[in-house]
Amino acid sequence: MLMFTRALAERLAGTRVTANAVDPGIVRTRMMRRAPGAFRVLAYLSLPVSVSPARGAVTSVYLASSPDVAGVSGRLFARSRPIATRNAFDTAENRARLWDISVEAVHDVVAGAARRAG
Repeated sequence: MLMFTRALAERLAGTRVTANAVDPGIVRTRMMRRAPGAFRVLAYLSLPVSVSPARGAVTSVYLASSPDVAGVSGRLFARSRPIATRNAFDTAENRARLWDISVEAVHDVVAGAARRAG
């Protein structure tokens, strides 16, 4: 996810648009409580450390509205703070390849949907 976010941020450089990734934590949602099988067990085990949907949205709202991060792009945030990340695979070449693969995949999905729609 972060490699794609950084690739998007690179493409948006020089504009007023930013792209960041958000880790909201474990959010108590209806989907979480209605998960099937083993996922439901994991969901219930995580309830003591989960946060409300409102709390889970705080960092997203912060990134969308705070002038403090108006020019920040290509970063990962949790609890309204940037998180340092390290990934040996996160190189400019790999980000470009991921972008190209993603564009191809979206194109294939859109083309398939268009064919089915007639």
